[in-house]
Amino acid sequence: MVRVFLPASGNEARMMDRINTHLNKIADLGFIRRLKGEKDKIEVIRILKAFVDAQWLSELKDRLKEYQAHLEDDNDSGSTDDSHTDPSGGSDMDADIDSTPAGDRGGG
Repeated sequence: MVRVFLPASGNEARMMDRINTHLNKIADLGFIRRLKGEKDKIEVIRILKAFVDAQWLSELKDRLKEYQAHLEDDNDSGSTDDSHTDPSGGSDMDADIDSTPAGDRGGG
């Protein structure tokens, strides 16, 4: 069944080795596991359960708290970001705006 997703090859043993290599990598990541006593059978583990665990959720919560604190600090300080303004008071972003009216663009 996996052969459909692999390039055509005349060497059956080499193809099986590649498939087993890929399956071993997937098992190392925790998304599948080989069934005991049944060499050719694997069990697919629920992906979210395998990927999202308590530690991952805790780290996400910490990152979100840091992000929220950063946003609150920016809002409290009242500072403005001058990275997009030029000395004349205009904005770099204004140069990207096309001032030609939509009807005058000659589109058709």
